[in-house]
Amino acid sequence: MVRYEGQYVAIVGKSIVAHGKDAKRVYKVARERCPRDRILIGQVPVKEAMVLWLAYAFLSQGRDQKRSGQ
Repeated sequence: MVRYEGQYVAIVGKSIVAHGKDAKRVYKVARERCPRDRILIGQVPVKEAMVLWLAYAFLSQGRDQKRSGQ
């Protein structure tokens, strides 16, 4: 999935049928290629964003525990 970092992907079954930076365009291309199938659209996260989110989630938990212990 490194190839698709930061992009939207359209998945049908187990296959990526379209990808790009514009979600509407990705959906349109996927719909043209697979007009009768169910399409799942998602955005592949970049590594840096995920690391920042995890650090934030960890710090938030520590704050909540301190507040509840007071």
